[in-house]
Amino acid sequence: MITIYKYSILLKDNFEIEMPVGATVLSFQVQRSVPCIWVQVNTNMPLEKRRFALKGTGHNLDNITEEIEKYIGTIQLENGGLIFHLFELRDEGMPF
Repeated sequence: MITIYKYSILLKDNFEIEMPVGATVLSFQVQRSVPCIWVQVNTNMPLEKRRFALKGTGHNLDNITEEIEKYIGTIQLENGGLIFHLFELRDEGMPF
């Protein structure tokens, strides 16, 4: 079945999320003060771990620059006081 799943995002520099193979990240937003991604998935596919990096504005990206697969989006927390940028990392990178 093709559907949309929501995954809550922890405020960590680097993390993994297990989701069906071929899943597509559609959106990165805040819902009730919790950062979330909405992902189109095929529930018939096996699960795989996907790697992400969450970086604040002004944070160092040197340690992930070579691993960035794509930029996902930007959110603002606490009335715009904290800004975070989400990147998906290549799966062949170093484990966390």
